[in-house]
Amino acid sequence: MQFLLKYINEQAQKQHWAIVWTFVILAGCSLPGSGVPEMKFGIDKVVHCLMMAGFVFLWLFHTKKIRLVVFWGIFYGFALEVWQHILPIGRTFDVYDGLADAIGAVLGAMFWKIWPRQG
Repeated sequence: MQFLLKYINEQAQKQHWAIVWTFVILAGCSLPGSGVPEMKFGIDKVVHCLMMAGFVFLWLFHTKKIRLVVFWGIFYGFALEVWQHILPIGRTFDVYDGLADAIGAVLGAMFWKIWPRQG
């Protein structure tokens, strides 16, 4: 278990993972509505929550400004909802997805605070 935690910490220190995750989120949110699997209500909110928790968690390895990273996570989540609404991809703005992103951003920061870091 200690080896796994050490490996995750070493990988998370590499900023390219935070950048890659940011673009993975953008790519996923840019898929046409027909390209997104049908999810029962609630599951998609969990997905939004987890993706934004990962965003905040990874970026906090590169700056310790928790409030700023949480703010950008919340902003990014709502900006993606606007992005989906203006693109001609058959998706719309969903305030509940934005709220799930905001909750995920806060949870990501809380998880980062309790995460056992080496060094």
